[in-house]
Amino acid sequence: MPILPNQNRRHFVTSLMGGSLAAMAAGGVSATEGRADSQTAQGVAPDDPVMHYWNRPLSELVDIGPYTAPAEEMERHRVYANLVLALLHGYFNGNKDGDTGDYPWRSSQRIAGSGTQSLYAGGRYLGHNICCVAVDGDGDIIDFDFNHNSIFNSSVEHAEARLIKRIFSLSDIHQDWDSAVGADDRWNLSSSAEKAPMKGQMDDDYGRSLSNVTIYTSLESCAQCSGIMTLANIKQVVFLQPDPSQYMIGKIMYRLSRPVGQEGGPGAPRPISATEVGIETTARLDHDYKTFQAAVGTGLGKTPFYKPPGSDNDPAQWSGGKSITGFLCSDLAFADFRSGREALDAMTLAHADFRPEGQQMLTNMEVLSQARHFLNYALTEGRRGTPHR
Repeated sequence: MPILPNQNRRHFVTSLMGGSLAAMAAGGVSATEGRADSQTAQGVAPDDPVMHYWNRPLSELVDIGPYTAPAEEMERHRVYANLVLALLHGYFNGNKDGDTGDYPWRSSQRIAGSGTQSLYAGGRYLGHNICCVAVDGDGDIIDFDFNHNSIFNSSVEHAEARLIKRIFSLSDIHQDWDSAVGADDRWNLSSSAEKAPMKGQMDDDYGRSLSNVTIYTSLESCAQCSGIMTLANIKQVVFLQPDPSQYMIGKIMYRLSRPVGQEGGPGAPRPISATEVGIETTARLDHDYKTFQAAVGTGLGKTPFYKPPGSDNDPAQWSGGKSITGFLCSDLAFADFRSGREALDAMTLAHADFRPEGQQMLTNMEVLSQARHFLNYALTEGRRGTPHR
């Protein structure tokens, strides 16, 4: 099918798909039959996890059990989780629809004007208020990144996906963000034993180089980011807010990417809700999001998300979107992020001298000190995850 000069790519793809479906129908194959066989798991080995869960309830597939760890390790998790919240507070920008107009859910962020002639703090909106941090096996912070969908005009510039790609590039650099670390040092992404190829599974080093890395992310990961973390063999991912629109895809991938009954090892990272490590802000974020969803809108008794400049008396122009990214622009979310920053600033440790096995592992006190140091670096040099030292 030739592409005419005035045909854009989207039209071409759409017409091609339409032609393919028409061809299947002409051949006596329905579109549904052409897309998938919904009756049997053909070609799947009997001991494959897909076969195991094929006729079982979805609840069994997503039930990965509670996360358990010693109190000393839970304390380390809380440090990194509060760091993510502190980064979100420091880089907060709620100007999803521009920095002028009226955002009824953002009254504390207004810096001038009133009504739809208001001006809001934050400047240009680069992407959603979603952030993540990567930590290596010794407890050292590798780097951070943010969602940058808006600046790239793309729906796939997610924080976790961007960070994983950054880590792979950093793994070959012999100098990290902390200038106090010598030029010959690098992050402990994987021990030499872990980097050895696993017989029958992979024949490369990079496939295992991130196998002891933990990602701390502010929002439950989507299918794209879960897939990229799976390819990277990330150990685990701790998320600070559940995202119902992602259908627990991380848990599903965790179960289906390894033999039935196996925990850990190669496969999708284990999703861990921050509530399981003692972060109270997770429950508040979930509660506040539900409050936002119930009250936002343009109908009777609802509060709009945004009113464009000059639309004070024209409800037809108002936006009442209930998206989670809209909630992440609200005063509710901003206050929750601030609580995490305050918690990091005021945090005291019950297990300050705890050091996991291994001479290079940081103590909990060293972890907290580094997190505070990293926050200062990130807010002055990190440029919200855009290229930096």
